[in-house]
Amino acid sequence: MIYAHFESPEQKEARAYNVYQYDWGQKLQVTGLEALELPNHTEVHFALDGEETATTRVGTVSHGILVADVPFKCLQFAKKVYAYIYIVNPDADGGKTIKQVTFTPQHRAKPDDDVTPDEERVVDTMIRELNAATEQAQVDVKGAKEAAQTATAAKNTAVTAAETATAAKTAAGNSAAAAATSEQHVADNTAAVQTMYNNLTINIDGGDALNVDTHNIDGGTAETRP
Repeated sequence: MIYAHFESPEQKEARAYNVYQYDWGQKLQVTGLEALELPNHTEVHFALDGEETATTRVGTVSHGILVADVPFKCLQFAKKVYAYIYIVNPDADGGKTIKQVTFTPQHRAKPDDDVTPDEERVVDTMIRELNAATEQAQVDVKGAKEAAQTATAAKNTAVTAAETATAAKTAAGNSAAAAATSEQHVADNTAAVQTMYNNLTINIDGGDALNVDTHNIDGGTAETRP
């Protein structure tokens, strides 16, 4: 990114620095334009010093910040570059230049795989592909970790469910045994009562009587002595 800033609305020209020759794919960012209320799309005309023709790029404006692509040919030479900010009349034909940004790429050695404006450096392509592959690998690793965590959670849930089922089965067994014991107690008590009825003897006037007759009382037997 190539940066330039206007200190006031009255300032007509701003300079940008730290630009190098052969810096492919650069953008020009211009700040300090808020007071001008530029439209969302504004033309920027780039020209090399000494040339009569400028290359047009359409820049975007957001919150007073203008960003436009820098033509590659402007970075192939260590020559001054002029960037003219040009606005179109909204209600009529034509327009006008309102600001100018200048910068000069610093000279450096030419890369061995230098490109034309319509090409891309082989090394740039390779680095971009490697970065994309690395990002994808990181996404894959993250997905694998999440899947492993999900599987572990499912396993823990299954173990807990199995333990709960075992405890429920044990409780059911204990309840059945308790029910059987209670049923046996009822049977024993019933037998004891039956025995009591069977052995019941009725005494009259506190003495014994001869000629004992036997009577059934509620399913049991009793002896009556007159």
